[in-house]
Amino acid sequence: MTVALLAPVLGVTSVGSPPDAWAREAGQPSSDAADALLGDHPEGVAPSAELAAGALALTAELEDVDGRLLELEAEHRRARAAAADALLTAANAHAAREASHDDLRTYAVAAYVAGGRIPDSVRQQLLGAARHDADVEGTLHLLATVHDQLVGAVVDADRTVATAGQHVATTAAAEHALAAQVDELQQHRSTLAAQRAELVAAAHRAREEEDRALAELIAREAELRAGVPPAQPVATGVVPPRTVPDEVMAALGGIIPPTSLDAYWRAAALAAARAPGCGIDWALIAGVGAVESRHGTYRGGWPNPDGTVFPALIGIPLDGTRGTALIRDTDGGLYDGDPVYDRAVGPMQFIPGTWVRWAVDGNGDGIADPHNIYDATFAAALYLCSRAGGPITDPEATRRAVLGYNRSWHYVGLVLANAATYRALAPVTQPLEDETPDAADVAAVVPAPGDVTDAVRPGDGATSTTTPSGESTTTSTTRPDVPDEADPPREPG
Repeated sequence: MTVALLAPVLGVTSVGSPPDAWAREAGQPSSDAADALLGDHPEGVAPSAELAAGALALTAELEDVDGRLLELEAEHRRARAAAADALLTAANAHAAREASHDDLRTYAVAAYVAGGRIPDSVRQQLLGAARHDADVEGTLHLLATVHDQLVGAVVDADRTVATAGQHVATTAAAEHALAAQVDELQQHRSTLAAQRAELVAAAHRAREEEDRALAELIAREAELRAGVPPAQPVATGVVPPRTVPDEVMAALGGIIPPTSLDAYWRAAALAAARAPGCGIDWALIAGVGAVESRHGTYRGGWPNPDGTVFPALIGIPLDGTRGTALIRDTDGGLYDGDPVYDRAVGPMQFIPGTWVRWAVDGNGDGIADPHNIYDATFAAALYLCSRAGGPITDPEATRRAVLGYNRSWHYVGLVLANAATYRALAPVTQPLEDETPDAADVAAVVPAPGDVTDAVRPGDGATSTTTPSGESTTTSTTRPDVPDEADPPREPG
């Protein structure tokens, strides 16, 4: 078989690339720490993060103030330069006015001197005579002309001084107003900077407190887990009669472990008896098993003849971190060995709370154990039938069933590709309407804690790649080959 064919059979996109989200580092913080630290913050923001967000908001406001301050200071410099120019212009106007007044005074002296040489009686006689003395008339005309020009210059100079004075007052007022705005904005900036410094310091203090509380919670969780023994499958040694045909075992026994292959075949037959009309076949169940745990072989696991998978396949804590839903412990660590949070368990990766509702005995040993591949595949078949909304022989119903198991269309594609490959390799089909295995009428057996506590011990086996949150038997896959945008699954209610 080629690598391209083996890849979908194994439930991965590349051979030898197992899911990398099955292990959780020791001491990894859980969402309980966040819950404890949030206190009266129902929006889900830790105090340190809230304070840091406030500091960031003030930083943005400070940047805006700095920009406005730069613009205002530049405008103030321009106003100050305009005021200085106005003062210079006013000074020049005053100097020009003084010069014009000096000229007028000089003229007055000159006119007086010139006028003093011509007595008024003579001047009148000269001007009234028939003849004109060009020198006398010219002198008088010149004196009158110069007088008018000098007086006009003085008037213009006075007007220029007045205008310059008004401009000085206007520019000075504008400069003073801008200076006041700059001072006010600088004070506002100082206030914001002080508030930001307080928030940053408070955020650091809150973070230190959160880290301390987080360390305490991690230690508390570790203490709780230390008091619970590892979960282990219930190995009863009851091996059911084989139902898978020899031809199918010969064709697929080298790809799917024999016990797993028989469990899939048997689960379909049991489901036909329990849920008539569903029509689920072994290949679809096997397609799910391939993606969930590589038929119970992930991380060195192996299904024994009685169906128990060793070591137990235990998922990561569903503690709300790393994209998982927050599901606190529902089984006291009975199935998953975790008294703090639930974890997906077994070859079909059931959440303990979901398993209790769907638990069935698939190998006839009187015990329903999610770590037993006969029990888990029978329960998975019934769950798929319940989510199909019709006969699974209908492609739409098939897609609904698988999507109900894990709400990811990529996951659906992997499962259906696996199932199609298995059907193509199987030399015979499964006649569900005629097959009645010895355990077809076995009733669901949900072990009471008193019955199985000594036998089923919480475990620390391989961790799961799935993440439940709402309505699914398993959890949303976080394998490398599943896209981040896949819809999260929902745990059934």
